[in-house]
Amino acid sequence: MTLAMQTRRASDSQRALLRRSSQNSTSSPSSPVVEAVDFCRSKPRLVELEKQLYYLANGDGNLQEVMKTCQSLLSDCDSVNGIFSVFCSCSWVDRYCEPVISQLFYELVSSQHASSNGTLLLTELETACEELLKVLTHLGTPNTLQFNVVSLLYNLSRLSSLPSSHQEAVQSYLEEIARALWPYSKPSAPNLWANEAFCDAQCDILKACGKVLEKKCPVNTERTFQMIIGKLVSGDISKYSRFRLLEIRELRSSGWKVPVATMNYYKESYLKVSFFVHMYMYMNTFGVCGSGHHQT
Repeated sequence: MTLAMQTRRASDSQRALLRRSSQNSTSSPSSPVVEAVDFCRSKPRLVELEKQLYYLANGDGNLQEVMKTCQSLLSDCDSVNGIFSVFCSCSWVDRYCEPVISQLFYELVSSQHASSNGTLLLTELETACEELLKVLTHLGTPNTLQFNVVSLLYNLSRLSSLPSSHQEAVQSYLEEIARALWPYSKPSAPNLWANEAFCDAQCDILKACGKVLEKKCPVNTERTFQMIIGKLVSGDISKYSRFRLLEIRELRSSGWKVPVATMNYYKESYLKVSFFVHMYMYMNTFGVCGSGHHQT
């Protein structure tokens, strides 16, 4: 009896030791919080610009009036960063519609009338891309505004009026950011997949250049999609993120070109989801407004 009790105690101790060793060696990756950052709202004119962009995207705004507002704001060099942040915060509206907001941004950048100011806006875009790459390279946690830069790049890539040299530059940034995102699909990486801004960035990039990435770097692309499939199965993501990841998985399985009917389905579904976000934005633009991300 005593020997049996001693054996059980030794066995229990060994199991406890094994559990501790196992926990230490295969600890799950951290799940850092992606900070919801919005642009500074201390300037009423920036808030007014945001409101005009949403109205414009909804078909209720006046393009010339918004252009005048932008050009007026650009005359103040201190407002350039704020204007860029407004465009980044609003760019998600373009995803399944005509990229009106991104088109306006490009016109401001390339406008001869505001060439020097347009250069400042372009510099803001390049700086934002470099800062995002720097954070990703160190497996850091970008904030929501930094992730929104990817949305602006994606919608710029959709512009048919973009000259080939500018198109190549946008694609180059998208591919570079895609490569910087690859390590986040490894088990040991910080787990950002539960965040909608991170999923948006992944999906926007894969929609823009997934076909090219799969040809150039099939192993890393496959690892990313294995993670996507895992997240879809696990159920530890929001309904919105699940919707976006399902679309990307279907896009790849269709050879990166889905039928028109499927495309329309995802567009209609997205518009239903974003309807409530639109209402939230319109209501809060007059006062305190959130970060512009989807809570479903």
